[in-house]
Amino acid sequence: MGLKEKIRELKEGLLFIPPVFWRNHGRNKDLDNLTLWLLRDTEQTRWGFRTVEIFGIKRSGNIIYKVDKGFEVRRFETFFANPGIEFSKSDESLILETINSFLFFKKQNQKILTARDIISCSNLEVRRELMRDFKYENLVKELRGIVINTDKTGELIKLQVRKEESMKFVKVKDASTDREYIIRVPPNMKTCKEAVAWTFGLGEKEYNPERET
Repeated sequence: MGLKEKIRELKEGLLFIPPVFWRNHGRNKDLDNLTLWLLRDTEQTRWGFRTVEIFGIKRSGNIIYKVDKGFEVRRFETFFANPGIEFSKSDESLILETINSFLFFKKQNQKILTARDIISCSNLEVRRELMRDFKYENLVKELRGIVINTDKTGELIKLQVRKEESMKFVKVKDASTDREYIIRVPPNMKTCKEAVAWTFGLGEKEYNPERET
């Protein structure tokens, strides 16, 4: 699917993208000032590096892109009839990758989002947002997490997301209700006790479950 078709697909699903990803690009907070940026770059200034927005889509469906003296906004069909900007292959690839990440919110709204979808999402911000409503219990169950350590405090579970990326969770039981909880912990946790201690803001040696209140 080409860039035009992919952006058209995104345009049809803009309603499902959470407010956190929209940026106000103008003085008034109307639909044509809310922008979803699809391509950014960095440039060096005398004060350091800053992010530069290059290409995006407005909440209204119009296309916005950077020109020499600011930005230009054009209607979707008008833009693709005569684009005012050329993309390198790498830039086009980045745009497509970003669009594919945002399209997961459409699947989320349709209740067809899966754990595999979430871990395949390359955009960490989007993945984090998707996981807000997708319970860790479902993630661990669907992806068949591996128990790598167990003791009286619970179980430490590992999910291999990608070749060089993993997630870890600790599964614990509330002694007063017998209800089980799955909590995400840092990937450097090696034992269940260390992971549970981390949830209390303690080190493994400091944590004493017998004194837990």
